[in-house]
Amino acid sequence: MSTRLIQTGFLALFTLVVTATDVCAFVGEGEVGEVRLRVMAPDWICSGEVVSLLVVATSMETAKGGSTQVDVVLTPPTSGFTGEENAKRDQSVTMTAGRTLRFAFTGWKAGSEETTGTFALRFSAPEAGGSSNAPFELAIPVRVIRGAAVPKGLWSILVPAGIASLAIPVFLIFLRRFAQRGAWRQAVDLDVRVAEEAWWKSDS
Repeated sequence: MSTRLIQTGFLALFTLVVTATDVCAFVGEGEVGEVRLRVMAPDWICSGEVVSLLVVATSMETAKGGSTQVDVVLTPPTSGFTGEENAKRDQSVTMTAGRTLRFAFTGWKAGSEETTGTFALRFSAPEAGGSSNAPFELAIPVRVIRGAAVPKGLWSILVPAGIASLAIPVFLIFLRRFAQRGAWRQAVDLDVRVAEEAWWKSDS
């Protein structure tokens, strides 16, 4: 293997490490009444995209008879996001013992500026008794990034296709440079190893 090829590989690896970004998601948990709550949301979102906050509510098996109503109120950021027609600010669900419900707050569209907005979710169970009746609140920061370099539509198809077409001659030159001469003319049998007997099927 030539020195130039090794240098090219290290350069590509270094570029991937330096330009890599964190891919994370927000996950928050809490309880209100006899209901356990789990909230999942994106850590960042591209400009122009819509944020969705997923809520998973599970009523504990030990919950007493009857049902528990959980009210959820969303407070969106003061700037950086705009609500569409289907954007909701509050929802109510009725939980019974052992039941799991999934619902989402969506319709909040990120603007064009790179900023960080904080969504606040407040959970309460007005009719639940005991100390567990205290409201549960979560602050969910969402960062807005620039987004895709290629806009949606026909260009999102043509640009990747053009890059792939340009990569084909580069790939052919690379093969001709480093491949063994006439290797494509030589048929090589595929070496398939015989599978060993699984140890859990053995009689011993």
